[in-house]
This record gives sequence, structure tokens and C-alpha cells, in this order.
Amino acid sequence: MKALRERVDLTQAQFAYAVNATEKAVRNWENGGAIPSFDKAVAMAKVLKVSLKRLAQEFELDVDGIPDLEEQSAETDSNNPSASNSDDLN
Repeated sequence: MKALRERVDLTQAQFAYAVNATEKAVRNWENGGAIPSFDKAVAMAKVLKVSLKRLAQEFELDVDGIPDLEEQSAETDSNNPSASNSDDLN
């Protein structure tokens, strides 16, 4: 996770502030001592500009069966033709 944080050019203190956490929590996340709660993970993904799936991989969680958003969206659209033709309702 440290590499993701550094990629967006944030210090631990700045990242902690951005996700409403303590610097100690950030250190624990980065050294593998803790896994963030779901609401923190959502905030982290937004700040880090990554998907939740990508963030979960940083914590070595098994996400192999979880579809990517793009895959799931394309599948949903193909199963529901009216979803892509919402303009036809007007």
C-alpha cells in the first residue's frame, strides 16, 4: 500500500488526514499489522485512485472471483438491453 500512497505523492500524515484516520492506522496498514474497515477502504481507494479490488490485493486478500467493475457493467448491459437505451424512454 505504501507504493500506492507514494504514487499519489502523499505522506503518511497527508494520507491519514485524507481518509480520516490516524497516522498510526496508516503505518499499521502499510506494515501489514491491520486491514482497514470497509468504509476506510472505500475512502482509501478514492484517494489512491484505484479500485477496491486493487486495494484488496495490496492486503493480500483473495479477490480472484470478484469481477472487475467494467466486466460486471458490460455483462449487466448485455443482459438488460433497455439499460443502454434509456434515451428511448423520452
